[in-house]
Amino acid sequence: QTKRVLTEFLNTLSPEDLVGVSYQARSDLGVDFTSDPALIARAFNGVAEAVGSVSSGRGHEWFESVIRSLEGSRHARRAIVYVSERPPFLRANPKDLAFTLVQQEFQRAAQSNIPIYAMDPRRLTAPELALDGPMQDQTPARRKAINQAVFSEKQGMKTLAENTGG
Repeated sequence: QTKRVLTEFLNTLSPEDLVGVSYQARSDLGVDFTSDPALIARAFNGVAEAVGSVSSGRGHEWFESVIRSLEGSRHARRAIVYVSERPPFLRANPKDLAFTLVQQEFQRAAQSNIPIYAMDPRRLTAPELALDGPMQDQTPARRKAINQAVFSEKQGMKTLAENTGG
């Protein structure tokens, strides 16, 4: 599903558009700015592997690097499509250092007219069943906590997009 959406995105680009693909945890799967649809599609093929990789927990540094790269570009159309199951911060909370650092990058992106579009590859999903682990751990409270965590992740992705005009 995610590859299909990214392919549809690719089909909307004009020949003058340049696309760079960067994966936070797997830079080896990305591609530098190019207008070659085959190179972009090949980079999009790595999305499942890249999204499943564990990040170093330094999302703000990745955002800073990507946003500064786009900020220096003279192209009129600049945007980030952020594909992830969760935002680059734990909670949209000013007391969370990661959120504070990423929020600074949100502001830089918004000021530079670089919208960030957030895309969760899980799309709209049914609630987690939370049936892993021992039977005595299968409680309504545990299921509720897991569902709240997923909801919080989706809200964080929404916060990411809303704060940058995506």
